[in-house]
Amino acid sequence: VYNRGYGPAKNVTVSFASQSLEIGSLIGSSTYLIEKINANQSLTLEYKIFIQPKVYGAIQLIASISYQDEYGNYYNRLQGVGFKVEGSWELSVLQTKTMPAILFPGDKNVKLTVYLANIGDYMAKNVNLTLIGGEYIKPATTSAGAAFIPYLPVGEKATLVFLINIDEETPPGNHEIIIKADSQNVMFKISVLEKAKFKVSNVTKIEVYPGQRGYSITLSVENDSDFTVEDVRIDLYSPFITGTVSTRIGEMQPHEKRLAVFEVDVDDATPIGQVPLEVRVSWSQDGRSLSESYRLAINVYERKIPLTFYIALVVLIAVSFAVFFRKTTLFKILKEKISYFRVKAINVPRKAMLDAAKTVKVPNIKETTINIKILTSRFSAVSFESFAPML
Repeated sequence: VYNRGYGPAKNVTVSFASQSLEIGSLIGSSTYLIEKINANQSLTLEYKIFIQPKVYGAIQLIASISYQDEYGNYYNRLQGVGFKVEGSWELSVLQTKTMPAILFPGDKNVKLTVYLANIGDYMAKNVNLTLIGGEYIKPATTSAGAAFIPYLPVGEKATLVFLINIDEETPPGNHEIIIKADSQNVMFKISVLEKAKFKVSNVTKIEVYPGQRGYSITLSVENDSDFTVEDVRIDLYSPFITGTVSTRIGEMQPHEKRLAVFEVDVDDATPIGQVPLEVRVSWSQDGRSLSESYRLAINVYERKIPLTFYIALVVLIAVSFAVFFRKTTLFKILKEKISYFRVKAINVPRKAMLDAAKTVKVPNIKETTINIKILTSRFSAVSFESFAPML
């Protein structure tokens, strides 16, 4: 306040008032009372003004000044005082969501939805946002961590979507995430739970040969965590085995061990050497279906035919030739004897034919007999009832 007159001003009263409370209002006392202001003297008066949110641009306050001169005359003046209101935007996180809702170490391409609000006193315009992440949580790709807000008035909300990866070594707990919005940093936290772990090993060494059938694989599976898991299933994956390659274990208590047995057939085209075998363990935890893969090895060896097999084959061939030779000689002799008995039996009486039985000694075959029974037929056909063991 400046007294530009030639005499003193007495009982000076200065008041400030807002034209509308929706625009702004004064904080504290709005009136100053000054006893005297001499000619060419100035005073500085301080007022605190609150500007309502969403108000920016030019506003006007009304100043009222009243005073008395040295002759006792009173004066009153109203004066408008204009201000340019400029503020700064400020973003704050209202809420976050992830898909899936429960996070575990090793999760990839998790959908992270962030709800932001402009809690500043000025509109946000053309704001570039970059997801910095944290120590264990990072954007899945460069583009998956970028966003843009073209315009956000004061008090309004914006929804941003990012894709994040969670490191396998992430410890359980709440982890801080940073979003850089131009020159500002917006921070929030997301929770990561502990993931169950398993130990998988083969009980016996897996050694097979190409084409083997019905080979039994026994695996030991241990729940190497401090909580119960449900619906545990073990699956074997290899292009060279078929058969029973999946089994369900069910619920497993903390540090519980189970045996899983598989019966498989080995493909004929399986290469010799070590063949990788993938063992996938899947289970249910906190409403989520999870899985982990473990690598084992199948030792494939070339199957060799033993020497005893060749010896047995030679013996079998020799015996077959001997039997064939002896069988051929025996039938030749029998044929001659049968012809002899048919000729002799033509005029035999009927009763004699019914009771006839005769033992014939076969020459050159030791202790071998043939029983010949004459049938009751007009043509006296001859049949053999039994033959010796050698035949």
